Amino acid sequence: MKYILLFLSLMLALTEVRSQDQGELAKSYRKADSIAQLYAGHSLYNLPELANKLTEPLIKERDKIRVIYTWVSTNISNDFDTYIRNKVKRRRYRNDRQKLAEWNKKISKVIFKNLLTEHKSICSGYAYLFDELAKHAGLNSKIINGYGKNSEKETLIEGNPNHSWNAVQVEGKWFFIDTTWSSGLYKIGERKFISNFRDTYFLVVPELFILNHYPVKISDAFTDHTTGLNHFLQSPYIRESAIQFGMKPMFPLSYKIELSKGDQLVIKLQLDKMKWVDRIALKINRKPVNAEVKKLNPNSISIQYDMNKKGTFSAQIYLDNEQALSYLVTVRK
Repeated sequence: MKYILLFLSLMLALTEVRSQDQGELAKSYRKADSIAQLYAGHSLYNLPELANKLTEPLIKERDKIRVIYTWVSTNISNDFDTYIRNKVKRRRYRNDRQKLAEWNKKISKVIFKNLLTEHKSICSGYAYLFDELAKHAGLNSKIINGYGKNSEKETLIEGNPNHSWNAVQVEGKWFFIDTTWSSGLYKIGERKFISNFRDTYFLVVPELFILNHYPVKISDAFTDHTTGLNHFLQSPYIRESAIQFGMKPMFPLSYKIELSKGDQLVIKLQLDKMKWVDRIALKINRKPVNAEVKKLNPNSISIQYDMNKKGTFSAQIYLDNEQALSYLVTVRK
């Protein structure tokens, strides 16, 4: 049997925020979150007033960022219809600067009208609102445009960025926030947005955020640990769970993997705490498989699985029953 090794090295970022689980994180920002809830549904016609109401009772920078992040994520719904229109047009005009500029000007009016009057928007509206509120509160914030990659359903094309988010400075260091991905999900079949606030994308360190957010301007990554846009576009899909647990895939470099029938898939994971081993699972086409798990050293394990059938498969790493990473594996004769 021929052995082809597929290495995934998952490293935990050593940051204050990422070392806490979501429950602990929520407790530490209880006051900020309660203030955000107090002003639920507040009008957007006077942003300086809203920013003051949200942040005036708070002292720390992190708390002020948190209350704005929570308010935007829990009060703005995803405008999926506008998102689809914008996606189609931007892809069509990606090689025509004039038409793209004209479309951007036209759709911007729709985006901000819907944001103001209906409290719904696409990512650019979310990022704009967070940025405005943050600046009115005296915080150092930036809007970042680029490529967001967390679902196989989204085909990314160089030259056609699809997402916007924020960078915010805390105690002289830059962190990232994505209020769009924190707000909930859109059920396409029901044409309905489901609010589901999760704070995974709150103050994420650059080394983790770059896994599924790649800026148009590389200087906006705020890290030297970048691999280039082409590599990013071809890289594995990184989900929320991977970011939450601070995981960083090191190899393979491509989402699409080709193996031969009988090859063994060996996945290596580097972990900060070995107690997490029982929370990790390998699934093929979303079905659990009986993979062999071996401890390599105090901080790493290997997961081995024989690929004995030919075809195309989705290989997924799950954490706490939530998908964290995925690859497309093609097994030939």
